[in-house]
Amino acid sequence: MALAFPSLVHAAAGGWPPEPLIEMRVQAAPTAFPSGDRTYLVYELLLTNLSKSTLGVSRIEVHDADRPSATPLTALESDQLGKVLQHFANPAVGDQIPEATATHDNLVAGETAIVFLTVVLERGVRIPDRLVHHLFTDDTHVEGAVVSSRAVKIQTLSPPLEGPSWRAFSGAGDNSSHHRRQMYVLGGHVSLSNRHAIDWKKMENDASSSGPDNVNSSYFSYGSRVLAVASGTVVYIKDGIPDNAPGHVGAEALKLTLETIAGNVIALDLGNGQFAYYAHLQPGSLRVKLGQRVRRGDVLALVGNSGSSFEPHLHFEVTTSPTPLTGEGLPYLLDEYEVVNEGATEKRRAELPLKGTTVNFPLER
Repeated sequence: MALAFPSLVHAAAGGWPPEPLIEMRVQAAPTAFPSGDRTYLVYELLLTNLSKSTLGVSRIEVHDADRPSATPLTALESDQLGKVLQHFANPAVGDQIPEATATHDNLVAGETAIVFLTVVLERGVRIPDRLVHHLFTDDTHVEGAVVSSRAVKIQTLSPPLEGPSWRAFSGAGDNSSHHRRQMYVLGGHVSLSNRHAIDWKKMENDASSSGPDNVNSSYFSYGSRVLAVASGTVVYIKDGIPDNAPGHVGAEALKLTLETIAGNVIALDLGNGQFAYYAHLQPGSLRVKLGQRVRRGDVLALVGNSGSSFEPHLHFEVTTSPTPLTGEGLPYLLDEYEVVNEGATEKRRAELPLKGTTVNFPLER
């Protein structure tokens, strides 16, 4: 994982302290991934005000660290900044993002805030090797937090499901997605294991069910086969958690705990410190055991509605840890699928679908 280097500060010469007491650091360095005609870098910038007075952030820019005079890759200010800067004391709840007030961009003394960054480049545009960040206040320009754009070796996987009409809910590249903003503090450490997580639901005519909406079997996803995305070893299993009825309003409604929030789970070791993580599986449907070696395409379990799940679906992500919620979410590529758009299909290879994309996966034998 690439390191964020200390900030360089452009401030008036003389005086003390010689640099404003502002720390910038990257939660986890990004790795660029393609989707459609664009390339995406998805990561977070943490800002800490170490001074005794309130700091107002007016603008943030992301630059190619090796081309300092080039136009910023992205620049955020005013309303744009308000939509991606989040105070830890005012978190997102589901897809409800806190509204930016007149003082939203202010950090009080000692406060740390998180900025959710998604840098989008047109395909064919040079991907910088390193990114550098510029933070502007009313009277200061801070430059720092230099990170790699290729933090990990991105893996190409086969789809975790099969057949037509699967839609990506939540997912990469969307800063307003609830998974994008799900931060966990475990073991005294903040992590975002859901950074690139996708909730896959099978859809027909824009509906996910047919029949009573409080019955799991009404949902097209329920009971679908869940597949190994690569050959690897099963390193984590949780089973025996019952499916809940669809329609609950969150973890509190089910009185969930850390042990049950993800429902029934399988984690698969992909190698290179990366793990595929499947959640909300149907109880009793798991067909593998801890330590078992599986092959790409093997059936692992069935889609269920266990844990904190609003309705039957498959939660799939790749992280740096086999233990639920403790790793950093990583991008990955799916080797083959079709994008469905207004009845037309387009083949995609070695890309990651974005939130809202409906896809047809190949049928496994």
